[in-house]
Amino acid sequence: MRVALLDIAQRSLTDFWSMRVENAAYAVVDVDGARWSLAEESVNGHLAERRAATESQAL
Repeated sequence: MRVALLDIAQRSLTDFWSMRVENAAYAVVDVDGARWSLAEESVNGHLAERRAATESQAL
């Protein structure tokens, strides 16, 4: 997931750990023909009180 987001956001592999991802969250990608752009990298509002502390997740 992170590598795909890096590619879409046109960021280098050195930014791998700076991407915001978490278990059960999703990314929003805008697609316009062949052009993809990252609108939101970690949507987690749907998790509400079920959201776990990200510091302890194996991401």
